[in-house]
Amino acid sequence: MFSAVTPSIDLTGFRHLVFAYDIEDDILYAHINGPLAADTEQVDDAWYLRVEGDEVVGLEIHGLKRTLLSTRFFSKMFKPALIEVEEFTGVSYRQASFDAEGTVEQLPHTAQLVVFLIGRAIEKYETMRQAEYQEAARRLLAG
Repeated sequence: MFSAVTPSIDLTGFRHLVFAYDIEDDILYAHINGPLAADTEQVDDAWYLRVEGDEVVGLEIHGLKRTLLSTRFFSKMFKPALIEVEEFTGVSYRQASFDAEGTVEQLPHTAQLVVFLIGRAIEKYETMRQAEYQEAARRLLAG
């Protein structure tokens, strides 16, 4: 069941990020100023928001290579961040897991990608929540 409040991201406090990839499970983890203890909200088959109260503190994308990097649009969106992370960590996502932890100034392309991805996840969250409300209203009206 979804919360009545749509989660948001506080960009004014966004100073530090963790951008990690588990090659074995094909999962991307993005944490803002964390990782922090948070609830996980599934927003579709592969996307999960990490939410503390009504604030988004992270994101998980399961099946990163299968679901996003195989599409032309997302592949282009990820490219600057993946190059940046490879230079920062010395590890390519194609070859091994990585864990890039740094400031927004150290990882600017990655920070921009994280904000974009969280925005997309919030949009997916809203879509699922609206569908849930519509289904509840349909059941109510059906008696």
